[in-house]
Amino acid sequence: MKGRAAAGLILAGLAAALGLYLLRERQIAGSLGASGFPLDDSWIHLQFARNLAEGRGFTYNPGISVPGSTAPLWTLILAGLFAIAGAHLAWVKVAGVAAAVGSAWLARRLAMQWTGEPLLGLGAGLATALSAPMAWGALSGMEVTLAALLVTGALCAHASGRVTLAGLLIGAAALARPESVLLVPLLWLGGPLTLKRSLASLGIPVAVLEGVGEGEAFALEVVLEVAMLGCVAHRVTAVSMDTASSGVVSGWQVSIRSMRKLFHS
Repeated sequence: MKGRAAAGLILAGLAAALGLYLLRERQIAGSLGASGFPLDDSWIHLQFARNLAEGRGFTYNPGISVPGSTAPLWTLILAGLFAIAGAHLAWVKVAGVAAAVGSAWLARRLAMQWTGEPLLGLGAGLATALSAPMAWGALSGMEVTLAALLVTGALCAHASGRVTLAGLLIGAAALARPESVLLVPLLWLGGPLTLKRSLASLGIPVAVLEGVGEGEAFALEVVLEVAMLGCVAHRVTAVSMDTASSGVVSGWQVSIRSMRKLFHS
């Protein structure tokens, strides 16, 4: 199936899932559903993003800088949107839906890379678009679909042998969802244990292998792989987990209604 036809079907599938979600949301929450978000965390992200967009820094209460967002990349993206187009809730949902579309499309591509079957790729894309968590995440004001987009993109890059791009994407994913760092060792284990792969990833000429015996080569491979994994994991963890560990500010026992009122003030 051609790309345009597949894209149309995936978009139609996501539209159907979102439509069903909005219908059920209206039945349950009435008009409050469309004008709000299901979690107070969403409003916290928006408060940080609005303050950033207005030049008040990474703050929840203006003048008091705190690392209170466990998804700093999502907060920064929202801040950019708010700075360009104003602090409106619609932009948050547009960003979530856009990331969901990208996730479904990359799921199609990933399945095709793994299987070589266009129909299986289409099935993966549709399954992603129609999944309930994806529909919920797209409209929740949370970083769910952004993390899905980055993780799927990292898997696509890894499957095509683009190690650097895969590392960058999984690092970005950890800034959207800190637990994404757990995929670092899985991506490493997903590749063949070859010395040339490690040397290429580290920018070392393969010519250094001349005169190296098989046993020494294997030992060198293990050392390089462990070192490479440790460097990546350390850099990603240092950034993301520091934010996550200090991201919960005690005393924020505020209702969703109060958060909405604060954001609109």
